Amino acid sequence: VEAHMSLMTLKKICILLVCIMIINIYIILRETLAGGLEETLCLPDTHLDHCLTSTSLCEGNNHFDVVVVIDSAIKSFQNREAIRATWGNESHYFFKGYKVKVFFTLGNPDLLEDDVREKVLRERDEHFDIIFINIEESYKNIIHKVMYGLRFAVRHCPNTDMVVKADDDIFVDIPRLYDTFMGDPSLSSSVWCTSSTNSPNRVPKTKWYVDPRIYGKDYPHYCLGSFYTLNMTSLTILMGMAYCEPWFWIDDVFVTGDLRSKANLTLKSMSDKDAQFSSGYRIEGKEVDNESAKDLKILYHHLISPAAMRYLWSLVMLAFH
Repeated sequence: VEAHMSLMTLKKICILLVCIMIINIYIILRETLAGGLEETLCLPDTHLDHCLTSTSLCEGNNHFDVVVVIDSAIKSFQNREAIRATWGNESHYFFKGYKVKVFFTLGNPDLLEDDVREKVLRERDEHFDIIFINIEESYKNIIHKVMYGLRFAVRHCPNTDMVVKADDDIFVDIPRLYDTFMGDPSLSSSVWCTSSTNSPNRVPKTKWYVDPRIYGKDYPHYCLGSFYTLNMTSLTILMGMAYCEPWFWIDDVFVTGDLRSKANLTLKSMSDKDAQFSSGYRIEGKEVDNESAKDLKILYHHLISPAAMRYLWSLVMLAFH
């Protein structure tokens, strides 16, 4: 009887090992046949070989109140400099009691002209806040910069309270943002942003044209991709939905629409908060100056030039809470 039981146990172990082997073979074949980043967002580690991970970004288990992931075009030098000099200045927040980490995701500089490549490499060596992604700079490749930036935050900055995804023409009041949202219990199950319910553009030869053979359904409720925020718990759940998920090139729809829906995260509107957000020098249609600065309640500001960013920062400093 004991011999029979041992034989049965051995058979079960063999069956289990065969099943594990079959699953591993399936995963390998699936990733191989998928054609890499051109067709899926499997995000294999081999595509991170060109990432700049030696900058000690989020080194060790350091705690951060806020991590900001900014997708930026390589040639947007002035935008990045304006962010570093204003709301992205990590040292400023440190002295105010907030620990903030800001980094930029860029495409592969080796694919650009020599003078641009050399300039951005000098920028990287000076500021240590750039991650290069091994993709060509193009509008439809923004999705890869966003996804790798968010995954980098999950993998290397796990001990973080809040994560902000932003474009490089955004102004963010980090302390106000943190103080506004960290007390909100919904942050662990939601994404906060300015939301949209636009439908796919079916007009051929236009910038936003979406072939129905690629994306045949209506868009889910999604965030405008220029700015959204969530906590690390929500981001980890969100990124867990991305493994080998067929990708869609419009990043805000894919990340905050499709993946968010799969992750069962609620989309929450910024308009529910007592704060302002708009574009340019005008705040909610009104010009701002030193007199009105004390009344500013800005969470973020979109489509802002480097000059306007510096101007708005000076006003926020006057009204700093």
